Amino acid sequence: MRTVTFQSVLNGVATRMGLEPAANFQLNQAAALTEYITDRLAQAWEIASWPEWTTSEQRQFRASWSNATTYALAAEVYDPGQNAYYRSIQAANLNHLVTDTAWWTPASDLDTYIEHEQSWESHKLGVVWAVYLDDPHTIDRPRLCSWWEGPEGIWVQTSMSKVWIEFSLRPPVFTTTAWDSTVTYALDDLVYYAPNCYKATGTSTGVTPGTNGSWQQQSFPYTLSRPVKLFAIADALREDQSLDKASAWDAQSGQALLEALDRARPAYRTADTFNVLGT
Repeated sequence: MRTVTFQSVLNGVATRMGLEPAANFQLNQAAALTEYITDRLAQAWEIASWPEWTTSEQRQFRASWSNATTYALAAEVYDPGQNAYYRSIQAANLNHLVTDTAWWTPASDLDTYIEHEQSWESHKLGVVWAVYLDDPHTIDRPRLCSWWEGPEGIWVQTSMSKVWIEFSLRPPVFTTTAWDSTVTYALDDLVYYAPNCYKATGTSTGVTPGTNGSWQQQSFPYTLSRPVKLFAIADALREDQSLDKASAWDAQSGQALLEALDRARPAYRTADTFNVLGT
C-alpha cells in the first residue's frame, strides 16, 4: 500500500486552516484535527472494497485443538486431521485427543459463525464484503455463500468446515499523544513519534517506535490522503460555525473521493458516495 506520513496529513490540514504547524499550532487544535482525520479516514476506508486493503483469507469457525489447552465443558475445537469440529463433554479436558469418545463428541450442530477477532489469526475482520466456498485467489468464479453479521461475528450458512472471507482490514487510528520513554505502554496503546503514529503490540518501556516489533506503524494511505484532508477541513469549519465555507470544502472533498474511487475501481462511482460522507 502506498502511504504518506500522518504528520504530512495533519500539517496539510492545519496549513489550509491558516495555522503554522511549526509556530502557532496548539496541542488542543492538533488533537481536534486528528479526531476529524481519524473519523473521516474510517468512513472513506469502509465505503468500498479498496484493493489496497481488501484481502481474502480462509477461516475456520473455532480454534484448532491443542494439547496445551485445558478445555471447559462444552468447549468446541477444530481438528485439522479429521477436518471436523468436536465438543468437550467433560470439564478440565487436557491433552485428550478428539478421537477419545470419553472426552469429546462430534459437534454436528456447530453454530457456524466466525468471530470478528480470532486470537489465532493475524488480521481482525473489518467490513466483510463476501463469503466464498472456494478460494477466490485461484478460481475465477468462486461459489458465493450466504452470510449475515451478528453480535457473535459472521454467521455462515454452510456444511463446510472452512470458508473464504473477503474483507477490509481495519482502518488505522491516530493520536497526538507523544511517545514518552519513561511510560510503560500496554497492548494497543497509541503514540505519536514524528512523523507517524504507532500502536503497541505488547507491553514495553523505553522502546523507540519503529525500531522493533514492539510497535506497529499506523500507515496513512496515499489514495485517501487528499479527500480526507479536505473532509477534515470541512469538519473543522463546521465546528467553528463557518457553515458556508464548510459546504464548499464538502463539495471539494466529495469530488476528491469520487476521483479516488474512479482510480481504484470505476464501478464504485455511485450517486450515494457523497451522501454517505457528506453532511
